[in-house]
Amino acid sequence: MVEVADYGWTAGHTLGLGAVPILLIALFPVRRATARPPLTALRILRSRGVAGGYHLAFAVGTGLIVAAFAMAFTVLRRPVRKSPAVPRNATPHVCL
Repeated sequence: MVEVADYGWTAGHTLGLGAVPILLIALFPVRRATARPPLTALRILRSRGVAGGYHLAFAVGTGLIVAAFAMAFTVLRRPVRKSPAVPRNATPHVCL
């Protein structure tokens, strides 16, 4: 994904490398169901409360990471104020 600038978002290289993790995530439950002994029993996910809790935790964690990146990029894109108190080579710092 680092070479997206060279290949482009619609290039086979980029799409192929993006599809690999999606495929692995899709195959994970199949592998867990056939493993002996399983690390975790998938039957615990039959409970709507447990499955909902896992989904909620995943959504909240993803949202926090996205928010942190969005805040960092917002702060870093602001121009530095031109003032005598700010040195010419000063860069804004991100405090999360």
